[in-house]
Amino acid sequence: MHAARELVAAKGTGVSLAEVAELAGVSKGGLLHHFPSRDALFDAMRRDGIVRFRDGVMRLVDLSENRPGKILRAYIRALCGGDPEAMEAFGTSPLWNGVNETKELLEELGENGERWMRELTADGLDEGRVRLIMRAAEGFAAAASFGEESPETLAEARATLLQMTYD
Repeated sequence: MHAARELVAAKGTGVSLAEVAELAGVSKGGLLHHFPSRDALFDAMRRDGIVRFRDGVMRLVDLSENRPGKILRAYIRALCGGDPEAMEAFGTSPLWNGVNETKELLEELGENGERWMRELTADGLDEGRVRLIMRAAEGFAAAASFGEESPETLAEARATLLQMTYD
């Protein structure tokens, strides 16, 4: 999976299974045993990205915070410079844009978004505030993945968005 992520990050989704197999140090047949097509590999990469992102956010939850919004604050930290792996998982833009957008994949992504909303609002903040802050953090992370935000501007955004969870 790491080899595929590395190649997609460098070259986009035009990479071949042969290139992935070569970088991973396995035969193309061995790769095809696990992923019968490029689309199957990309689907697995997306699912892996969802799990890696969730894990990155949860690593940043501060259980000592005894006030509403601690999961949203972890979400902000993860997306605004606090967890490079979570940012990478979220910002692997070639994988999220237009490749094999099946009905099943779109449903899975929608369910993942709904799950986040349930978890973030269950943590004590109202849905409107959660949605606004969540989407702002995602926007900064997406812009950072395209090189449009610096570590300094991400830090400023993180501080502002974190403050919004307390007001």
